Amino acid sequence: MKIMYLTHVNWFWIFQRPQILALFLERDFEVTVYSKQVLFKPRLSKNNKRPMRLKRIIQLPKENHIIVFKHINKWIVDRTMNKMHLYDAVWICHPTQYVNIPEDYHGLVIYDCMDNHGALVSEENKPIIRTLEDKLIERADVIFASSNYLQDQVLAGKASFLVRNGYNYIESFPPVATNKKKTYNIGYFGTISAWFDFDLLRSSLELFENVQYRLIGPNDTSFSGEEKITLEGVVQHSELGNAIKDYDALIMPFVVNDIILAVDPVKLYEYISFGKCVISVWYPEIDRFDPYVYFYRDSYEYAELLTELVRNGFKPKYNETQQIEFLQENTWEARYKTIRRILKDMESGKESKGKFGESMK
Repeated sequence: MKIMYLTHVNWFWIFQRPQILALFLERDFEVTVYSKQVLFKPRLSKNNKRPMRLKRIIQLPKENHIIVFKHINKWIVDRTMNKMHLYDAVWICHPTQYVNIPEDYHGLVIYDCMDNHGALVSEENKPIIRTLEDKLIERADVIFASSNYLQDQVLAGKASFLVRNGYNYIESFPPVATNKKKTYNIGYFGTISAWFDFDLLRSSLELFENVQYRLIGPNDTSFSGEEKITLEGVVQHSELGNAIKDYDALIMPFVVNDIILAVDPVKLYEYISFGKCVISVWYPEIDRFDPYVYFYRDSYEYAELLTELVRNGFKPKYNETQQIEFLQENTWEARYKTIRRILKDMESGKESKGKFGESMK
């Protein structure tokens, strides 16, 4: 099967689900990845493994401000999409890519629903995204969803397969408690964006003089750092182990909104792999992490939790045996097996559109 793989993120951005699944797919299928690249925009990650076939869709910057650039960019994309007929299937990662499917395209349409895209855009753009996603859902021959929330709320009962996010099980660090210290470092790595709960961190610092926060990753907010909340900048994924070696805990301090409710966070898998004490706000999608993660629901519960963790040396909630078993069960390799089986069945004619039956959960 020849697959045209359309990713909505630059290949050299943060290495995440779109890039990871593309690399797995090319093990068994002839995959060509089409990735937009805006001119003059710097690469965030220089070490991302390249796929065997990578086609860059060059785009001019500032298209929202320079109308002629917008028209040129559209012409470039349309010219590229005319090649879709050369492929047996098209893999789509974002609802806006629905407009790229020609009406007379007879190949398979595969939709990987990985975010609540309607919640990620401005109010004026929400109806546009929802309309496009509804059309894509109706057109798709097979749909993968990364969370139960997406299956139940966004896909609204449409047959789909649950393929959660995962972890590249290369190495892990045994869980250990922290010795008594003068100052405890609570860390975070990942994108720092509008859903980051700075208020929670600030309120905790008023109560705990022996705690400080260190944040790693690209910053999409106006926050520039302050006393005891330090921005560490972007760190290559391969260097994370060394960057967080003196952290006593890792936290996921998010404001629970419609964006977060839909997320199966890769972050928690990776946090557990580092053997650290793991802290996170609770929401239904991640309740299954309870054996490994200390949850809080509000600032009061967080303060109570910190009191206990400081007392016990930020002891991880899990032991090494539990850690290894969890990571082995939740690798990207395990996730890909589901995708491979379904696509191989479609390729051999065992499955056809609308005949998948129950959603896989």
